Amino acid sequence: MRIAIITPNYPSEPIDGDFLTMSLEVTLGLKEEGHEIFIVTLSSDKEGEENVGGIRVLRVKPDFEKYNGLAAVSDLSIFSYWLYCTLLLHSEAKQAVEEFKPDIVECHDFLGLGLPWICDRTHPVVIRMIGSLSEMMRNGSVPSTQMARQFSTALEFATISGAALAFSLCEDLPMIVRNMTGLPEDHFRVIRAPLSAPKDIPERASRLKESRPFPDLLFWGRIDPQKGCDLLVESLPAVAAKFPNFKATFVGSWQSDPLYFEKLNKRVQEMNLTKNVEFTGLLPRARLVELAVNSDLCIFPSKYEGACYAALEAMSYGCCVIATAVGGLKEYVQHDVTGWHVPSGDHEALGQAIIKLSTDDDLRHRLSQKAKTEILKICDTKVAAQAAQDAYQVAMKRFTPSLSSGTFDSIVAMMMDALADKSIYGFLGSLQNTVYQNGLQAGLDQRAAEITRIKKELDEARAQLAARRSFKDRVRSRLGRIKRKLKEIAVPSIDN
Repeated sequence: MRIAIITPNYPSEPIDGDFLTMSLEVTLGLKEEGHEIFIVTLSSDKEGEENVGGIRVLRVKPDFEKYNGLAAVSDLSIFSYWLYCTLLLHSEAKQAVEEFKPDIVECHDFLGLGLPWICDRTHPVVIRMIGSLSEMMRNGSVPSTQMARQFSTALEFATISGAALAFSLCEDLPMIVRNMTGLPEDHFRVIRAPLSAPKDIPERASRLKESRPFPDLLFWGRIDPQKGCDLLVESLPAVAAKFPNFKATFVGSWQSDPLYFEKLNKRVQEMNLTKNVEFTGLLPRARLVELAVNSDLCIFPSKYEGACYAALEAMSYGCCVIATAVGGLKEYVQHDVTGWHVPSGDHEALGQAIIKLSTDDDLRHRLSQKAKTEILKICDTKVAAQAAQDAYQVAMKRFTPSLSSGTFDSIVAMMMDALADKSIYGFLGSLQNTVYQNGLQAGLDQRAAEITRIKKELDEARAQLAARRSFKDRVRSRLGRIKRKLKEIAVPSIDN
């Protein structure tokens, strides 16, 4: 079978980062089953085609400045970022995918990444649900505005509904989507996160507790609110009261939210724990694995997860894991069997769990040994690849090729206008005519006259700013009032 995989990230080597382990493991499993794979992915530092372990990979490098226009409109920064990436991947890779002639297109989806491939109606499309950004917005793990949540939910659900099938890494995500959309149960398949048996895992260093920091705690992943790093930081004073010599290491990038990282550092300083806490940034995989196997506890306090590959990897290394009981984490990490659960958002419970497991060597050993064997059964790569292959066959039978719906073309026209920042009112007008025809038409019609008036005022203000630079501060203030008024107009319309 010829399979095109559209994924946000794909590694040139196994390193820590967004989705990297998942996309790599899916590909390795399918390749092992004899399928031909073509990867299309985003890249921050490369572009063009390369061969990675016998897999053809097309990397597309975004120009992140290009989505700033839309990001400034109604606080849609997260939504605009992912929509920009969606547009870019489709436009840059469409011809190459067509030349590959795939039997099926699999999209590792995060906020509508697969929508243009669905709207093309050329190939059957399956969506592998990594995690719901709109759900993270609703539960507060990703800060957002009401408008961003509404747009994100609409885009995600349109993508999942339009696909021939949707795969999920956990039972939790399909339940969320089905409850909100009414999609039938047979639209979803739960295919557990594939995970290969680790190779070349170093032995744990034999050191006496008296000669090293204890307990040695490790977190790895993105340093951002969704991963719950603040929960771990807030739990540390209780740990310090019991174990003054403890160490907590945070491995991962904080570039996605530098202000959050600054707040974490400030809290560490306020609690006088700078000698105990280290933020390393990204590390080579070998160094990360060495840290993991020599840690006493690996902690994953996420606010929401579909699977959390870092936790799965830690378990496969024979580490003792503490995780919040959210999403797929509560399914992969079995409480008091292969790990330990704490409630999401409860730093006191996390602190007590760290103390409990640190004072019970037998419990830590039992959990870590059971985790090492059980997680590889749950996440068997061959089983996951065969389940995907069976689901592909179902999706191919359901699919009927046809002419493009044109839906995505209208979305592209609207968003490219906004990305170029030609006009805020143009964005609203396009929104009225394309995306929310039924739900917003009446409300936007009632405001058409006011939007026209504001358009004229906006043009006049821009002209004044260009002609008279000495008045720029006053004019900018005027532009700010106009934009706030437009936001007030748009938000009630969406609620209607």
